[in-house]
Amino acid sequence: MKKFLMLMMLGLFVQTAWAQYYSFGIRTGINANKLIPNSDDLKNDGYKYGLVGGAFLRLGVGNWYVQPELLISQKGANMKGSGNFTNIETVKRNINSLDVPILLGRRVLGKVVRVNAGPVLSFPYSVKEEATDSNGQTVTTDYEVKNSTIGYQAGIGLDFGKLTIDARYEGSLSRLGKGSYQVFNRTFKADDRVSTFQITLGFKIIGE
Repeated sequence: MKKFLMLMMLGLFVQTAWAQYYSFGIRTGINANKLIPNSDDLKNDGYKYGLVGGAFLRLGVGNWYVQPELLISQKGANMKGSGNFTNIETVKRNINSLDVPILLGRRVLGKVVRVNAGPVLSFPYSVKEEATDSNGQTVTTDYEVKNSTIGYQAGIGLDFGKLTIDARYEGSLSRLGKGSYQVFNRTFKADDRVSTFQITLGFKIIGE
């Protein structure tokens, strides 16, 4: 992870030196999260919605640009038991994460439409998971996340002057949890993944 960060910082330094245009701004929006579980005994129960917001810097040469971002992102999952564990009514997982996407993009229709994709580094800083059984009893599980994970983002964006709109998909390249955790004395592996659909509205404070 450290080597990857160093390579990304070097790439940004080179891009900054060659940039013909730049913009700095803020963006905020909504995450729609789903879990990719590593067990047949837990399954998704709809989307888990959360907020996302932060800052972005866009450095461009011609129609190409690099866009690093720093975001606070709410992720997680809504699950329920299946198979032999149907007595588990709900499992609600809430994760707060510091995300660092580093995207390579291209304008494809003038200065309005663009596409982008690239890696995203995530640093979860808080997690809480609660489970409720068929008797209405609610417990907090011992689910733990890794200190950092890596994934990818890909999407499309629109620019209207100072306003920006982005729609993206985020997938995981590494497992989110570590070890195992218990839900009502039943043990589950924690090596699952989260997939996220994200829509944001942004504003360019500086630049074009």
